[in-house]
Amino acid sequence: MVELTQGGEKIESWSQLVTQSYRILPKAKFHALVDLTISGLRQGCPSLQTTFLKNEPYNVIFRWSDNGCGGFPAQEAIMRIDYIESGTINLQYAYYKGKANPNFDLWIKYLSDTEITN
Repeated sequence: MVELTQGGEKIESWSQLVTQSYRILPKAKFHALVDLTISGLRQGCPSLQTTFLKNEPYNVIFRWSDNGCGGFPAQEAIMRIDYIESGTINLQYAYYKGKANPNFDLWIKYLSDTEITN
């Protein structure tokens, strides 16, 4: 997993965070991973809202937000999960509401337009 923060921010106190991760996973378990990811976000967070922007067989993009859960401030994110070769690539941009005011539509475009190759 790689996590990138804005400017000199520390990972413990970020306002905006870009995350990239790779998991070795059989193709047959792709949809279970997507469901598990969303249920993990939802756990202990009744305010979680999700909206699918793309839901293709092995390429999923969804937006999520909450009003603050688990001691964390309210946040919003765009997440993309793709199946490639023998695993999944997960890209996410997240920000804490009130700490950052990004052009979120631009981040949606970045993650949607990013070319994922094997």
